[in-house]
Amino acid sequence: MFAVTKARALTVALAAALTLFAIIALAPSPARAQTPFSDQQIADLQRVNDYLNGLGFLTGRFIQISDTGGGFSEGTFYMAERTRLRFEYDPPIPLTFISDGGFVGIVNAELETTSQYPIGATPLRVLLRRNVDLTADAHITQVERLPGQLRVVATEDSGIAQGELTLVFSNPGMELRQWIIVDAQGRRTTIALREVQEVAELSDDLFRFPRFDDDEYD
Repeated sequence: MFAVTKARALTVALAAALTLFAIIALAPSPARAQTPFSDQQIADLQRVNDYLNGLGFLTGRFIQISDTGGGFSEGTFYMAERTRLRFEYDPPIPLTFISDGGFVGIVNAELETTSQYPIGATPLRVLLRRNVDLTADAHITQVERLPGQLRVVATEDSGIAQGELTLVFSNPGMELRQWIIVDAQGRRTTIALREVQEVAELSDDLFRFPRFDDDEYD
């Protein structure tokens, strides 16, 4: 039996949570002066806006690599119009991260626990807005074209989410390929997407939390 402690569960699931919401982007920060960008960089950010705002129902596989603590994990993800999300880890890791549109939470099927947190009481609340506009986002500090890639870097200087996030898109074309988080301690987590498919709809059951006797609600 693969016993997963709460600390281990939170390490793996927090990395998933942070990277999941990276695709929705960070909120404007009044404490940071906006980085000046060229016309080409602004045009690239608008392409990213159009792509993110147009996301509907997606499913695919993910690989998560952490240089400390989290190790290597993989699984299946589901997304319903960017507000409902599910990252389901492959066995033997018994963890699933779920956002149902009102709450975010970590489900541990082995321990039969669900820890839920209102989206409005977490830093994730600013990431779930309907309309993304990275051209007006003061967190965006770098837009870079590389062969076959477009990279957008967001930086947070303080608070719980302090660190750097890099979104990697295919270019030409526009598809999110991976994202990389470096936290305040320099720890690096990479999530790579593969076999991504757009589907007509997804079952609501995918985004419902199971109920266990010792569930935690904050």
